[in-house]
Amino acid sequence: MLINPEDPLALVCKGIILRHQNKLADSASVLRKAIKISPESPLAICELSSTLLAEDKGKEAIELAEQALQIAPSNLEAKAVLAFALIHEKNFDGGVYILKECVVRNPKDLNLRMILANAQIAKGNGEFPDLTLEKARSLFPDRAEPLVGLARLAMDEHNYKHADELLEQALICANADQSILSLRAQNFAAMGKAEECLQTLSTLSDAELSAADLTFKARSEFALRDYASAVSDYMKVVNRDNIKEPADILNLAKSLLETGEPTRAQEFLNKIEADDKLLRQCKQAQIDKLQSDLRHALVKKAN
Repeated sequence: MLINPEDPLALVCKGIILRHQNKLADSASVLRKAIKISPESPLAICELSSTLLAEDKGKEAIELAEQALQIAPSNLEAKAVLAFALIHEKNFDGGVYILKECVVRNPKDLNLRMILANAQIAKGNGEFPDLTLEKARSLFPDRAEPLVGLARLAMDEHNYKHADELLEQALICANADQSILSLRAQNFAAMGKAEECLQTLSTLSDAELSAADLTFKARSEFALRDYASAVSDYMKVVNRDNIKEPADILNLAKSLLETGEPTRAQEFLNKIEADDKLLRQCKQAQIDKLQSDLRHALVKKAN
């Protein structure tokens, strides 16, 4: 990009573009040049703060946002960037306080409202993210984000039926968005609706399925006793991200046993028995039963 190297606004634009291209070090370098030319520019300082935040440098980002506010105390962007940086550093009290002010001053910014709701959820006591999301829903009836936020809250409260209603509406707004489909499949799995979970995930291509999607898919297949499919999908998780939940390792071991592979099943069961943390999360009776079934299968195979 050919720009005037002495034009701070042009440098800021270049820095923003580089950040969006995930060239964070280059973005920071260009934005520092802009600040050197125009040290009183809140815009350049805020954009550098945002880049540093993307680099996981929250404390430096806070210092820069505060510097921008010293120059322009009422600057809304500086306040928002400071709030984001505070939340990044787990200072939810400060972040929520500032975001509430930002929302009052800019009530039509859906992104601000969604970040506020997420920060309120993280902060916990004394906050009402549901009210924030309901207000966003009333202001933006054609947007999926508030519906998804409310659905997540409903899932946290085990109100899966209401969550599904919200997600169905969200899918209409977002035209079958991949992330919403994944969340709905997860909600179906939580409801014990294995067939609905599989049907929802079937609308996604193999390339679109995340490790979490594959895990819920395998759990549903296991619940329906489609052990061969469960083995196939669990092994995709193993190869991509490894299986983290001991219940899923037990499911895989059981599925391998049912598909005539007791030796491989024993290998996965051994992983649980060799890990005290995993072992504590399992019911010993389940392990003993599976171990007994494995012994019988191995003896039968040997004979």
